[in-house]
Amino acid sequence: MSSQSTLVGDLIVSDEAGFACSKSKLVKSGVKHLRPFNIGNNGYLDLTEVYEVPETEVPKGKAKLFRGDILFNNTNSVEWVGKSALVPNDMSVGFSNHMTRIRLDQLRVMPEWFSYWLRVQQVRGFFAANSTQWVSQAAYRVADLKKIEIPLPDLEEQQRIVDILDRAASIQRLRKAADDKLKEIIPALFVDMFGDPATNPKGWQVSTVGELCTLVRGSSPRPQGDKRYFGGAVPRLMIADITRDGVYVTPKIDSLTELGATKSRPMRQGSVVMAVSGAVGLPAILDIDACIHDGFVGFRDLSANIKPEFLYWYIRSQKTVAASQAVGATFQNLTTDQIKQWVVPVPPLDKQDRFVTRVLGLNSNHMLSSNATLCTEAVIRSLSYQFFG
Repeated sequence: MSSQSTLVGDLIVSDEAGFACSKSKLVKSGVKHLRPFNIGNNGYLDLTEVYEVPETEVPKGKAKLFRGDILFNNTNSVEWVGKSALVPNDMSVGFSNHMTRIRLDQLRVMPEWFSYWLRVQQVRGFFAANSTQWVSQAAYRVADLKKIEIPLPDLEEQQRIVDILDRAASIQRLRKAADDKLKEIIPALFVDMFGDPATNPKGWQVSTVGELCTLVRGSSPRPQGDKRYFGGAVPRLMIADITRDGVYVTPKIDSLTELGATKSRPMRQGSVVMAVSGAVGLPAILDIDACIHDGFVGFRDLSANIKPEFLYWYIRSQKTVAASQAVGATFQNLTTDQIKQWVVPVPPLDKQDRFVTRVLGLNSNHMLSSNATLCTEAVIRSLSYQFFG
């Protein structure tokens, strides 16, 4: 293998910033306009949702990307500044002024190789550490990127490295697809066994949430940040804890002192809780004893004829109902009175038990799949660090 040091700027043929267009001007059929959220965490474009802007808003020549171009995210939250994505084929799209299109000298460097190199720097926190930071955003200039000196293998070695990392990434994508498929099975199983709760086609007996349990709203000590109340050994559940995909959650983000816990809302291990502010309707089952703050309700003192896991999946099925009932200009909120009126089909306990048993088996498979995915990610990270120093 031969390698030489060079400046990133010597490898860049051209770079061009995108253009801004406010959300108020978005249209249903226009020119696609990629935003920072379209740069995935894995070095690929995420086109799940793409904004479109009027053709009249597109500056001349700024609606085309070519295969091998790289979109570099100059401005974002601190942890995501420097994210980048390789353009896989020619695309008739524009892109935000928060991003820069980088085009490389492909006689010297493979775009795929350079894309992996960029991702390693971002994951290691290089761009965040060297960015200009404001209250909620950070920026890293392409002019500074060009000044970085990197060891550049010859094209044959670059191809070898790309082939190895591509194979590992392909395995990672397959594992993630299998993992995503597992996530879809349980909601489908719930409907198959019990029917749609909204129509109750199987004719189960029904009760309201208020009849099946005691509903309590979370609470928080005041003032926020007071060291008498915060930072102790008592875990407190936060919305971010449950937005990480999973049924059973262990609070990790925040904690209270013993005094703070007396001014909050304690819930026992195994309790079902639900977000009623922010991520409205998102439920979880506590893995440990913990407090919950104002953004949650807890389902206490469950009736003997309903299982916590059944209640959890019932709440998951009520997402549309929760969204339609939530009110608020800045933050959407649900009240306990609204939730108490939700009508719950209550199948026989033996039927619920069979569902829970099958869910536990599927969750075990999900855990194995997730662990395998994490192992694959670790291998890719290790290989990347090995190749890029």
